[in-house]
Amino acid sequence: MGEATELTLILPNLAPIIQQKLNNELLTSTLRKVINKAAFQTIDSGLDRRLFNHFSRELIDSKDLPMAALRHPEQMTLCADPCYLHTDRDQLILFADQLAITPQETEIFINTIQPLLTEFGAILTADNEEHWTMSLSSMPDLTFTALSDLKNKPINDNLLTGADQQDWLRLWNEIQMILFDLPINQQRISAGKFPINSLWLWGKGQFSVNAAHWHSTMGSYRLLAQLADVANISHSDSISNVTELSGGRHLIVYEALNLDNDWQQQLQQIEQRLLQPLWQNLKKYKLSSLTIEIPHYGQYHLKPFDCWKFW
Repeated sequence: MGEATELTLILPNLAPIIQQKLNNELLTSTLRKVINKAAFQTIDSGLDRRLFNHFSRELIDSKDLPMAALRHPEQMTLCADPCYLHTDRDQLILFADQLAITPQETEIFINTIQPLLTEFGAILTADNEEHWTMSLSSMPDLTFTALSDLKNKPINDNLLTGADQQDWLRLWNEIQMILFDLPINQQRISAGKFPINSLWLWGKGQFSVNAAHWHSTMGSYRLLAQLADVANISHSDSISNVTELSGGRHLIVYEALNLDNDWQQQLQQIEQRLLQPLWQNLKKYKLSSLTIEIPHYGQYHLKPFDCWKFW
């Protein structure tokens, strides 16, 4: 008998749909079968936290995630990602996706901020337009909160804390002040873009990868590819061969549902492309288990026998 095949499929952005009971009849037939027949476990964490814990030797349950160690192993760094902080009454809401920062803008922003970092012995550089890094001569005694857990949410209760809090909050405020009147931000606003008015510092900590757990990963999500690379396992951006996987444990991240478009049509595509064929493979014992994870909601775990339940 060949090695058992265990498959985990992550479906980002499905939580808002499945949490609304009124949507039950609008779900695909296979998804309804999964909900009715699988063992369910509530898991509130988001996609990035789920992925880190899928690859970590130890459970990461702190407010932060060790992203800096993943981006720049063996260096003393923090993630210092550009963002837009929007004032909503007495709250600050953080936006960090689809900011469309050009390379030229990135250079201007970094050159503007860098003089403020001299007293901290820090250097700001860009890995790409969305992900910036602060290289440090010494790591501050601070606790941070992962950016991925705060996107489109209030940050007031998640500001950095610790022995060095006063100096670093002062730096954070100075960065916002120097960016506020920057001409390039006025140009961005005129072009219908968010201004870049802050950096979000995060990503502290060490990351110990469990390289033996997964045999392969599939999906175009950047963090998934980074984790697979660190674990030295096979990764493909394409998921075209998911139903042909055999032997070992395999992790697949499907592209996030676009909730602003026709999500029923998108679910039908997932149904035809993945859910139906994977259900049949499980039913025929070609898979030993199928786990469907929905970030910010939970996971459904199925064995072949579950497919034959009458309810």
